[in-house]
Amino acid sequence: MEEKQRTTKQNKSLHLWFRLLADTLNEAGLDMRTVLKPSISIEWNDKTIKEYIFKPILEAMMLKKSTTEMNTKEQTEAYIKSLTE
Repeated sequence: MEEKQRTTKQNKSLHLWFRLLADTLNEAGLDMRTVLKPSISIEWNDKTIKEYIFKPILEAMMLKKSTTEMNTKEQTEAYIKSLTE
């Protein structure tokens, strides 16, 4: 059975999570330079969370290069894992 691509609501939820994580990292004083590498001095935002944190994990765990390749089931499982681990 083919899985459906994630819903618009799931996509908005994913981007909200990116934004919340970016705010949390910024508030903790953990800019991109601290978390990723010393030569970068940029505050986090939803786009940088997606590109530098979520997509590498997505590729390693689900062998997908884009969030658009995630289906509804994978979307839900990714959230549950990120919240419980």
